[in-house]
Amino acid sequence: MPCVSGGLVAKLFATAKEDSAARLFGMAIIQTIAFWGFFLFLLPALIVWFENQFGVRRFDLGEFKSVLVGAFIASGSSCIYCAWLFATRGSGTPVPFAAPRKLVLRGPYRFVRNPMAMGGIFQGVLVGLFLGSWIVILYALSGAFFWHIVARPPEERDLLARHGDQYARYRNAVRCWIPRLSPYDSETPAS
Repeated sequence: MPCVSGGLVAKLFATAKEDSAARLFGMAIIQTIAFWGFFLFLLPALIVWFENQFGVRRFDLGEFKSVLVGAFIASGSSCIYCAWLFATRGSGTPVPFAAPRKLVLRGPYRFVRNPMAMGGIFQGVLVGLFLGSWIVILYALSGAFFWHIVARPPEERDLLARHGDQYARYRNAVRCWIPRLSPYDSETPAS
């Protein structure tokens, strides 16, 4: 069911059609690859190309780059785990037009409200560090601003419309950007 508000937002936010967890996870992997390809590879490559054209100097972290690759893989694995949770526990995918049918309050979601946004932004910063580009790092950090100001409010309105009090309790107990020290327990009533 789409969000109760009208227009483009109502068309953008819709629950996934009933399907097997395997197919939903496959769709989520394709969506993730498309997201990473565009936002973490194509756009940073274009930024570096423009930097080269205009003689913008970059820095080199040398041997530290292997640590960046490891952190990128770890963060990506966390995002894939979230997509798996969406498919297997929520019966949906990470994209709003095929959103989970059930609210996912497991894994990283017990500590922070949107670990996938945090993971994507962190990966973007890692790409900027790997490329030695302050502009790519700034681009990645601007993604946090965009997500927080533009994407988060309609997403949260949709979640509230679809999941009501369950989401309201969760939103009040789990912060958006700063992880909890203890996991959120959806079985315990809010105080």
